Amino acid sequence: MRALGIQVEAPYRKRVPGQCHRCQMYGHAAANCYAQPRCVKCLVPHWTKDCERSKESGGKPSCCNCGQDHTANYGGCPEAPKPKPLVAKKVNSPYRLKDSTAKIASFP
Repeated sequence: MRALGIQVEAPYRKRVPGQCHRCQMYGHAAANCYAQPRCVKCLVPHWTKDCERSKESGGKPSCCNCGQDHTANYGGCPEAPKPKPLVAKKVNSPYRLKDSTAKIASFP
């Protein structure tokens, strides 16, 4: 693939669980959620697309997860999950150290 100038990358994985666009909670998707819809901008239980609150109207957003003055999808929300630290991956080798030392020790 490199000869064609195409670079292949591993899939990107998020370090935090996703947020449901229906109930604004974390850890599941809206397709699997049957909870009452919650607006991302205010505390009223309705779909975000039906919300009348906007920047032009001057209304401050309210988080339905913690009640503070920000939207429910704000990454700095105290109720938002924190990113997991990156862990270095082990390199898989076709040779095991145990096998190689056993062969050397048994050499006549």
